[in-house]
Amino acid sequence: MVDAFEDLRKETKEERFAIMACGMNSWIAMRYAKKYPRSVAGILLVAPLSGVKEYARATDRFERQGKSKKDTEMHYFGLTRRFNSQTGESNLDSYQRENEISKWEGEGGCIDRRSWSLFFQDERDYVISMLYPVKNHVMGSVAIPDFDLFKEQKPALRIPTLVITGKSSLYNSIEDSKAIAKYYRGLCLVYGYSSCMPFCEESKRFNKDVAGFLKKFTRVKKDKSKK
Repeated sequence: MVDAFEDLRKETKEERFAIMACGMNSWIAMRYAKKYPRSVAGILLVAPLSGVKEYARATDRFERQGKSKKDTEMHYFGLTRRFNSQTGESNLDSYQRENEISKWEGEGGCIDRRSWSLFFQDERDYVISMLYPVKNHVMGSVAIPDFDLFKEQKPALRIPTLVITGKSSLYNSIEDSKAIAKYYRGLCLVYGYSSCMPFCEESKRFNKDVAGFLKKFTRVKKDKSKK
């Protein structure tokens, strides 16, 4: 995928890209910046994760908080994020089997919807319902590729980087976001009224911050034909 982005840049005849990535998709942006630093004008990372260890910590948070708050859907969501690589059985499946807990009708859809609502600080936000697709399916599991930003070789060039995360996010942590920004010698902004969706929950501030970042820091060549 990293090479595909470079092919796209060449096809569009762009000198450099400014890349925006969210969550685990940030790993693609990080790898692209390392492999093709001269093709990157700047990096904007929203609620990023530095690697699989941080993904595991987030999973622990879902399980722990879900259990302590008696939020079954959050607890179960956390359990779906781990599985037995030998059998393919998720931790939720084994948990229910060992505790003789029956699955309820529509369980998969409930867990999926809960996972979506956690992207917002205000879980009653009407946008959640507007954007969420109506569906009901069994939650699946996928293997997460091994990745650790802090063990990666840094890009050959210093790339302007802005990291934005929400104060209430359980999917990632403020500490990790600050560490990512420090790694790139960039800036980390923490939004006080957001979770993983600052571009939605605090869109006015987000747009202003991003516009300022692109204007001031990214190494984008100006079109001389435009005044």
